[in-house]
Amino acid sequence: MDPWPESTLTDRYQTTIPDSVRKALGLNKRDKICYNIQPDG
Repeated sequence: MDPWPESTLTDRYQTTIPDSVRKALGLNKRDKICYNIQPDG
């Protein structure tokens, strides 16, 4: 897996999760994702 996978934010603030990340996290269609912003970024 790429050590820093990336994706691009669209004009509608949407992004596609890279395949390597989806597989590593076991994500499927319609799954929900929570974001946790840490003080150090």
